[in-house]
Amino acid sequence: MTSTYENDIAVRQRIAETMEVEIDDHCESIVDADNRTRLGSSQIGKSCSREIWYGYRWAKKPQLGSATRPAGRIARLFNRGHREEPALIDYLTSIGCEFIPPPDGRNQHAFTACEGHAGTEVDGIGYLPKKFGVKEKVLFEFKTANMNYFNRMKKKGVQVEQPKYWAQVNFAGRLAGLEYVCFVVVSKNDDDIIVEFLKLDPDYGQILIDKAMHIISTPEPPTKISLSSTNFACKFCNFTDICHFGEAVEKNCRSCRHATAAAEGKWACCNPAFDEGEAGIEIPLNVLPEGCPYHEGIGL
Repeated sequence: MTSTYENDIAVRQRIAETMEVEIDDHCESIVDADNRTRLGSSQIGKSCSREIWYGYRWAKKPQLGSATRPAGRIARLFNRGHREEPALIDYLTSIGCEFIPPPDGRNQHAFTACEGHAGTEVDGIGYLPKKFGVKEKVLFEFKTANMNYFNRMKKKGVQVEQPKYWAQVNFAGRLAGLEYVCFVVVSKNDDDIIVEFLKLDPDYGQILIDKAMHIISTPEPPTKISLSSTNFACKFCNFTDICHFGEAVEKNCRSCRHATAAAEGKWACCNPAFDEGEAGIEIPLNVLPEGCPYHEGIGL
């Protein structure tokens, strides 16, 4: 008996197209949400504190993809670096680097600040090959880049060309108590590699931790980076419509003006409707994404 797809090109094409869509949907569904839970090192280096604040307060979910770039594809691009990590660690180990295993069975070393509301997970902590005589522990950071960004980093260096990466490792290095970072950048186009061994700036790291604390503790949005929505940074910001045009924030506890960051990474509701005093009432984790009937969106 002949299968329906054996001689039917259209049926086989529909199968292939369906599989593509389902793969995209799956990839979109598993995008790591931890960066939304805490103010992470990948966010702290952004130039606009207001953008960071809106993201931290869950004003609007990240918008992945477009008509020409499906969200699943963008999710895979974001995850490309994670897929590279095991191979890069294997390459570095083969030339004499040593890596310290993360504690408690975790996949990565994690560090927190600001009562657990800020933090980072680092790609690796370990030692350079002994022949170099570097005795200090080193932070390892792995990145991938398309040919354009890769060539620019190769010419100018990561610190100059990608200041957000420089902020990320200084924030992480300060929390981890490390003095040096080894950047390894892989070209997505041809697998070329850049290695940079840099001394971290602990003062800059502390400035970023203080910046995180200010963003977490302030009840009102920080100053806009620009009064015009046509500013380059605003044109590509997820929160432009909220910031410049008064779009309502999405409903959840963190986007409510009555919510405040509490100790141990928790959140408290200080809505007088609940009459729980100035300290408020702890918000259960399962309630945070939903909000309540008394929700009042954070201001512009």
